[in-house]
Amino acid sequence: MPAAQEHLQPNPQGISMKKEKSKKKPTVKFQDEDGREWSIRLHIGAFQKVLNDTGFNIGKPDDEGQIPGMSDLITFCQILFSVLEKQANEYGLGPEEFAECMWGDTLHSAQIAFMEAYADFCPSQQAKAIRRRLATIRKAVDHKMNEEVNLSDEELLKQASGLQAL
Repeated sequence: MPAAQEHLQPNPQGISMKKEKSKKKPTVKFQDEDGREWSIRLHIGAFQKVLNDTGFNIGKPDDEGQIPGMSDLITFCQILFSVLEKQANEYGLGPEEFAECMWGDTLHSAQIAFMEAYADFCPSQQAKAIRRRLATIRKAVDHKMNEEVNLSDEELLKQASGLQAL
């Protein structure tokens, strides 16, 4: 029987069971500072909503493979709100309240979750490239954090005084 055909397979008790593929769509979750859980699932409908709401076509990466709007945090929050608007409404958050909860670690987690959801949406070869980019970003962030942790108090004070001069 050709592999493409759906067929019944007997189980050890002799009862026929239909083999089914999972119909669950992949979602990627992150949590904000207030403990709210957000689930990102990208599909063509979400892309169209983002285009209508923000004017950014996230379904058309630029020549370097970058998703439009991802490098600008304000635009990213607008895109993210568009994707998560139903959930935000369930939490009683409008666009402004949603944006207010997107900062620091939450914002970083949201960006990573968004890119993972984008990879889940893409064909396998493109998804591999996106996941490699994510791994590179994570390594760079970890490296930078380790550098800062290893700075002496004197070096930190020099950096802080340099920031005050700005």
